[in-house]
Amino acid sequence: MRRITCSALTLACALALAACGGDGAGGNGGGAGTQSTVATSVAEAPVPIAAEVWVKRVCTGISEWVGRLRDADVLETAVRGTASDEGVPEARAALGAYFGNVIDETDATIAGLKASGEPDVEGGAKAAAALVALMTGMRGVLEATQERVAKVSVADTASFGKGVGAAMSEFGAETGKAARRLQETITGDAYPEIEKAAKADPACKDLGQS
Repeated sequence: MRRITCSALTLACALALAACGGDGAGGNGGGAGTQSTVATSVAEAPVPIAAEVWVKRVCTGISEWVGRLRDADVLETAVRGTASDEGVPEARAALGAYFGNVIDETDATIAGLKASGEPDVEGGAKAAAALVALMTGMRGVLEATQERVAKVSVADTASFGKGVGAAMSEFGAETGKAARRLQETITGDAYPEIEKAAKADPACKDLGQS
């Protein structure tokens, strides 16, 4: 994806850090209209399934979700809007649309995770439930941040930057926590057979290395 360069604007830095950096898991860049692979390709997946099949499905689906989270085009629109007081309302609208898109993608990903079944390993049901719970929790975080951004003042760039910067900073922190929990489930040592399968799968490697 294209890199968003941090400038003196608090908003620009907050957006870049929350959506493109730090502790989060990686992705391959998202675009409007993208359907989560895990949501569309495994609607009739058998239960239980081999760990190798399960990790490929969930890692691919979550990677696509992260791609939408890192939607550079929408974020750049929001950053450009802070160049003048007149552009601030457009910037807030762009952020609202961004969160709406990610929430839609989150719903698709949750549905796909549920449809993926459970890996046929010790603790497989617990691991599958943990991922669904993780993504459900992230949906709540997204909705809360969307609501918070919608209430930020658009009177001028300074007020808007301060309000959105605080909201996105908190959002970035929650995203980092979720990424660590994801890595603990997929590539941590709590589920050795899942860890082994994940280490051999390219999509899971991408999540763990970013």
